[in-house]
Amino acid sequence: MCNRVMGEAGAQEWLANLRPMSPQMARIFIRPTWVGILDFTSRFPSALERAMERLQGAS
Repeated sequence: MCNRVMGEAGAQEWLANLRPMSPQMARIFIRPTWVGILDFTSRFPSALERAMERLQGAS
């Protein structure tokens, strides 16, 4: 991540300064076993419509 954000030279400097405070780092990968999509338009259409009406009334 440091290399992507700071470039090679910046990442090396950052890690050299960080190493005394945190000598060991680990990379963690998370793989979800389930993914859901929250579709508020079809699941809660009346609440969405009321919110949109409130916004239009405030304009």
